Amino acid sequence: MTTEQLNIVVPGLTTIAGAAIGAWIAYLVGRQQFKATVISSNRQTWINTLRDTISEYQSCVSAMSILIAKKNIHEVIDSNEFRERVARVEFLRSKIRLLINPNEADHLKLVEIISVPITGCQTDEDLKKMITAREELPIIAQKILKREWERVKKGN
Repeated sequence: MTTEQLNIVVPGLTTIAGAAIGAWIAYLVGRQQFKATVISSNRQTWINTLRDTISEYQSCVSAMSILIAKKNIHEVIDSNEFRERVARVEFLRSKIRLLINPNEADHLKLVEIISVPITGCQTDEDLKKMITAREELPIIAQKILKREWERVKKGN
């Protein structure tokens, strides 16, 4: 090739190479941004689901403890209202267990708290355990939800 031909071909090849590299970088950045958006969106949905499930669980347990505190435990356990609440609480427990990460200590603490027996409140001590668990639940849930919210804000 002559110098004149090289002066025409080299700038053209450089332009094509630059455009290809730019397109590749734009693709990688776009893919990363899309992935971060999808992860953040999914994490926000998870946060909302966990918050709603824990809130409903807390509400059901509170109503159950009020029923137990007001009446004889055997009368309460035999009532349809109590049986329905027990079924709902068990559903919510299962849902919370499926939503948590078994590799994180505070998630395991959450499962421990919701595992306090509700129907076995035969004594005042059992009732105290249930009330204590009910009080601990929002504290640990807030820690988990706050940490996850911070991840969402960072786009992780």
